[in-house]
Amino acid sequence: MVVKLKEIKIGDKLEIQCYKHNGKVHRYWSEAVLLDKKKNYMVFGNDKTQVIEAEGNVWKTKEPAIMYFFDNEWFNIIVQLKKDGIYYYCNIASPFIIEEGTIKYIDYDLDLRIFPDGEYKILDQMEYNYHKRIMNYSDELDNVITSALDRLIHKYKEGVIMFSKKNNLEYYSQYMQIKENDFIKIGRLLEYSKIIYGSIVKKIKKTKNHDSGCRRSWKQLSSDRVHSQKRLHFDARLEWKGSGCSIQRICSTTHSDGYQHACHGWIRSD
Repeated sequence: MVVKLKEIKIGDKLEIQCYKHNGKVHRYWSEAVLLDKKKNYMVFGNDKTQVIEAEGNVWKTKEPAIMYFFDNEWFNIIVQLKKDGIYYYCNIASPFIIEEGTIKYIDYDLDLRIFPDGEYKILDQMEYNYHKRIMNYSDELDNVITSALDRLIHKYKEGVIMFSKKNNLEYYSQYMQIKENDFIKIGRLLEYSKIIYGSIVKKIKKTKNHDSGCRRSWKQLSSDRVHSQKRLHFDARLEWKGSGCSIQRICSTTHSDGYQHACHGWIRSD
């Protein structure tokens, strides 16, 4: 299902799939965090993100990136925040769509690489000519692609906001704040988990709401304290995801963060 832009919220995490003209997946990124929504484009950020190539190679990005995806332009822009300066890697590509939590677009080979000193270089012209021949790019598509490259270079020389150092550093600061908030939530969950699993609980019964769709069963917990941090984290996430369940509670208290803490676990209170 194709998702409308207004249905995606700031801070949402999506995946990215890049295709080729023949419909085959070319490259996959495991995460992109939404930072901003404009009328015709969206801004995402990621860092040290897993990438999987069509040939099976798996690697992680080395530096933070700010990404601009357009729904009316035949290119996208990746801002790479490297130690020696800001680089821009611009892909000539179809306008993007969002489907099933994934950003999707078709890559059309040609790239514009912009360096910190302002110089730029057009890449992969031979690859474009090869794919144009074997994948039968139409003359109309060829015109769209070459026009998009000219338009992209013009926008760079014009100094549009996507190429603003100040603007991109502000987006990076926003990305870091979102990630920091995520770590705080995880830390709070682990902290409460220590209290939960350190309590004495004899028996817990789980019932299922008629419309909850809960697919998880709650574990019977003993009075034994769980020492493994990994186990604590895993169990806490299990119970957090069981948001559709109603269960018998013991020594429950309500916290201001929207969750109810009970000796046996978590349930959403909204």
